[in-house]
Amino acid sequence: MDERAKGRVYDVCHEMRGLASALEAAAHGEMAEPELIVEYASGQISRLSDMLASAIVGSRQD
Repeated sequence: MDERAKGRVYDVCHEMRGLASALEAAAHGEMAEPELIVEYASGQISRLSDMLASAIVGSRQD
């Protein structure tokens, strides 16, 4: 895996940690609006899975 692909995977990992922090805050009642939290998490998971797939496929093509 080249440096560019590693950087993309790192970006996904970093954003996943941010999502995990948001979900943890929600679980502890530090955030309101459960519907918005679920919508945000769903969007992030979808986006992150696309980013990860792109990083993996990109590393095979580079």
